[in-house]
Amino acid sequence: MPSISTEHFALLKTDLLAHYVPLLPALLSLTEPPAKQAQKNLSRAFSAFALRHLTGILVKDACAAVIDDFDDFGVDAIYYQPSNETVYILQSKLKESDQITQPEALAFTQGVRRLLSQALQGFNEHFKRREKEIVDALDNCAHIQLVVAHTGSGITNHAKIALDDLFRDEADGDLRLTNAIIDFDFTKVVNGLRSSQAYKTIDTTLVIHKHHSVSGATPETTLGLHSDEWHRLADAMLAYLAASLPIGRCLGG
Repeated sequence: MPSISTEHFALLKTDLLAHYVPLLPALLSLTEPPAKQAQKNLSRAFSAFALRHLTGILVKDACAAVIDDFDDFGVDAIYYQPSNETVYILQSKLKESDQITQPEALAFTQGVRRLLSQALQGFNEHFKRREKEIVDALDNCAHIQLVVAHTGSGITNHAKIALDDLFRDEADGDLRLTNAIIDFDFTKVVNGLRSSQAYKTIDTTLVIHKHHSVSGATPETTLGLHSDEWHRLADAMLAYLAASLPIGRCLGG
């Protein structure tokens, strides 16, 4: 299975830094090296990004739902949506190409089991500050939906087995647990970037010469664009063509 492109991954990190990281709850410990703290905050912001584009809530509310820290029982965000009476429990992984692994899935399922049984000892301070809110939501919701968000090449088979084991174990237990996980993969990430207009406007004139090339010229130099702008423009053009041209013409028919 493919993973997110380098260009889209860079756009995602830019969007997270600009709109999500500033609104996150502060990290509980600042003893880690600054680079590790920065990477952790990007990962936490990705949980909020996924929640935002999955549920349509405001960025600030998505960020407030994040409980991810350096110790979180594998659960990165918890959000209750009153409109559909659903509690969303989310794990995310912000790695350009890495899959969700078995240890990550096992940590997540352990955290979910603790939430469902309300064995809440050991959750971090982010959770404790919201404990009454979360417990009330779990007591009164109609549905519990698990979400795994990632930018890499999917979920490993062993990780899928760990997740399936959770659903099988809870089949005769909490009937509110939706029996299918939402896989918020890189395609949903890219759609989220587009819907939030993460692509800045490129103001330039584009002239296409049929069957003509300029020796030694690149798209960037011919159009006067920087490399990242060229990639955004090319991506936008391809999306437009795919949406507007008949299928036969797109396929060369």
